[in-house]
Amino acid sequence: MIEHLKVEKGTIIRTVVLIFVIINQFLTLIGKNPIPYSSEEFEQIAAFIADFVMTIIVWWKNNSFTQAALHGDKRKDEIKSWSKSDK
Repeated sequence: MIEHLKVEKGTIIRTVVLIFVIINQFLTLIGKNPIPYSSEEFEQIAAFIADFVMTIIVWWKNNSFTQAALHGDKRKDEIKSWSKSDK
C-alpha cells in the first residue's frame, strides 16, 4: 500500500522563493528592474531579514523560561540519562 505524504510548508516556501529569484534574475538580465531598489539596498534588506529570522529561531530554540518548561527539561534529561544507562 502506498502511503500519501504531505509536502512540508518549508519546501513550498523555498520553491516559491527560488522561482521568484530566478524570474528576478532573468528580468535583470534582459534590462528590466522588477524590484525598485538598487542591488545594494536589496542585499541589505535581505541580510537584515535573514539575521532577524535566524536571531528569533536561535533564541526560541528550547530556551525554557516558564516553570513548566524548566520541569519538562529536567524530566527530559532524566529520561535521557536512563536510556544511556540501559546501554
